[in-house]
Amino acid sequence: MELSGAIRRVRAQGRRLTPQRIAILRALIAAGGPVSAQEVLGSVQTAVPCMSLDTVYRNLTMLTTTGLVARINLQTQGVARFEFQGEGHHHHVVCLACGRSACVEACPVPEAVQALVGSAGFQVVSHAFEVYGYCGECRGATGATPPPLG
Repeated sequence: MELSGAIRRVRAQGRRLTPQRIAILRALIAAGGPVSAQEVLGSVQTAVPCMSLDTVYRNLTMLTTTGLVARINLQTQGVARFEFQGEGHHHHVVCLACGRSACVEACPVPEAVQALVGSAGFQVVSHAFEVYGYCGECRGATGATPPPLG
């Protein structure tokens, strides 16, 4: 999905499309991966110089409710990261040593969650799923075998 599709989706959900939101969407699409709110602010300040970090966070939160943006809380970093999802919902594997992440296109969560909560009448509106471990480069550099999951 490109910017025009994202704009249509925001409008279809009855949300206003401000210059700040358009600039933030452009920055997220251009990033091509998870970025922090501070990185988004740095990207949009030339187009919208008076934008504050608070405005970026507010708009990122609103965009997550549309399903266009995913908030990723990586354990290896102290700050949330945001990623443009467009049409494709996905998850991540994250290296605990270097922080590098990679996308996991398949989503195992819906089937597992439906089996657990289907009879309880619980309605799921969102979920997050990250897998943590060590990338091949970091495993090779230390020569250590990480402890098994437990």
